[in-house]
Amino acid sequence: MPASIASCSLGGQQCAPLVRHAPTQRLPVTADSKGGSTCLTITNQENERTVRSLNLPGIGKTVIFAPLTKAEREQLAKTGQIQTVPVIAAKK
Repeated sequence: MPASIASCSLGGQQCAPLVRHAPTQRLPVTADSKGGSTCLTITNQENERTVRSLNLPGIGKTVIFAPLTKAEREQLAKTGQIQTVPVIAAKK
């Protein structure tokens, strides 16, 4: 998902996270989380940053916006073009 206006709704553990990407309103794919911390995975290819996934281990899900093939993951990892950015939930 390229940088843009987006919203994310979490309806609880029984509901899949819903992410709306403003320009296209496309829905991402969800998968089971492999644990770890709540974070965004971002790639940087030719100075274009793309949010690839949002890991939500608290509800056991990962939201995948732009899947990578195994070969792409390996190549980006070798060149240091994958970043994991921690996400901290704001509380009222």
